[in-house]
Amino acid sequence: MFRRRSHEIPERIRAAAPGAAPLQGRPVTDEEGATVAWIVDHGGRRARELWQSSAEAFRATGLWPVLVQRGEYRPQFLGATPPSDRDPEGVLRELWAAGLPGTAEELAPFGREFPGLGRGGDRRADHPFEAAMRKMYGFSGVLLVPVTRPADVIAATGWAGARDAVALSAVLRSWEDRYHATLVGMSMDQLFLAVRRPPKGHDAALRLAAEQYALCVDVVEQGFGSIRALAAALDGAAAWTFWWGW
Repeated sequence: MFRRRSHEIPERIRAAAPGAAPLQGRPVTDEEGATVAWIVDHGGRRARELWQSSAEAFRATGLWPVLVQRGEYRPQFLGATPPSDRDPEGVLRELWAAGLPGTAEELAPFGREFPGLGRGGDRRADHPFEAAMRKMYGFSGVLLVPVTRPADVIAATGWAGARDAVALSAVLRSWEDRYHATLVGMSMDQLFLAVRRPPKGHDAALRLAAEQYALCVDVVEQGFGSIRALAAALDGAAAWTFWWGW
């Protein structure tokens, strides 16, 4: 799925390999007016079909597709930055410490020390991309972003939804390697990932839940209520959802 180098955003875009008909889309700009992506305003089945054909053609085009969730507010972009090569465990340890004090009930069975990285299961999940799309409230378009791997979309666009885009970039790369977790969709403040190697079993799911809490405390504090409850939902799950409240 990865490429050696990304393409620049072309003046006209294609959903498939060179030779396919250009798509009717428009550029997406950051706060400074620089183009960071292209968007095609398709919804429903047309968006799904465009996402599928674009994902299959990624090696040829260098443009990774990201579904935009339907809603009043669209994603905002601050501008491209280099992808983060920071150590993901170090990043998560820092975020874990910065997120404290969580309550003992929220953090259990862990305490003040980050428990370390988890790993994906040996069995591939069934239909993970479809599972991620079902988490979304419909689609308003498909972003096409020039990257070498899907995890770098956040850095390539400067997506403004997370509190720490640099940390998010580093962790998404690691999840892509360890869990085969792939960015499929976004909104103004949400991300949707398809997961081909989800954790299997209680202990493995707890480790992942700790990572997700460190990266996005709102998933626990505004959602599941505890790492244990989040872990129960992540055990074998083929799709992950994140949101950052402000």
